Formats: sequence, structure tokens, C-alpha cells
Amino acid sequence: MTGTPPVRRRLLGAALRRYREDLGYGLDEAARILECDRSKISRIETGQRGIRAKELRELLAEYGVPDNEQAALLAIAHRGRQHGWWQDYQDVLSETGQDYVIMEAAASEILAYAAHQVPDLLQTREYARAVADADPNCTGDAQRAHWPGSGWCSPSAARGWSS
Repeated sequence: MTGTPPVRRRLLGAALRRYREDLGYGLDEAARILECDRSKISRIETGQRGIRAKELRELLAEYGVPDNEQAALLAIAHRGRQHGWWQDYQDVLSETGQDYVIMEAAASEILAYAAHQVPDLLQTREYARAVADADPNCTGDAQRAHWPGSGWCSPSAARGWSS
């Protein structure tokens, strides 16, 4: 095989390896579940080959993976069977870009961390005003209206914060 395995296969393989190792199973035990050679399990876990949906379900069930995680991994593994908005953009999205979109669609949770700012939904008006006032690029009403931290505010609210 030439090149690097697709991102989605590497992620799926890494997850399978982690579940297997957490249970203390070796490659031989996993191979017994699928009634295959241990080299097949190794190639699946390194992303060098794909896995059929039936085999994936068997491994995930044996590993005791929760249903929501099983659904996400199945969606990542079998993008060809999924029908999503991204299929209209296959001619312009790279394979890696498609993998990213598919994984994002399959996600049940997306976490973001920004140590320098309170998330928008948790901001008070006073906090948003202080951040806007401290931003040297945010000088006029028009700029404040487009300032990321004031997306829920009108220009008059950003300027005077009147209720």
C-alpha cells in the first residue's frame, strides 16, 4: 500500500486498539472474535485496511463499547454509505477534508477551550463591553457590530449597552 492511510481509518483503528488493550486482549483474542488472522487485526488497527460493518459491530460489542460510540465509529468507518451535504462537494473537498466533515457530523460533542475568553453564551454585557473596549481594532459602531464577542448585540447595544 502506498501513501498514508486515510485519517478516518487511522482514527478508527486507534480506537479499536485502545478498546482492545483496555480489556487486556491481545491480537490473538481479537482475531478469534472475527475468526481471522491476527495480521488482519493489526492492519485494521494501523489503518492499513478497512473493516466491514458487521465485523466492526462484532468487535465493538465484544469490547463493550457504548451504543453512542458504536454509532459514531460506524459512521466514520463507512462514509461511503452515508448521505450527507458534503457529497455535493466531493469534487472540491480533499479526501482529508471529507474525512474531517464526516467525523464532525458523527460527533456527539465538540469541545473548545479558549483560556483568554469566556464563551459567548456565558458572557455578560459588562464583560462583552470590556472586551470590545479593550480591542484596539474595535473603534466604531460598525466594527463593534461585527466583533466576534458581540454577535448577539446590536450596534447601539455595543456602543451604549442600553437595554
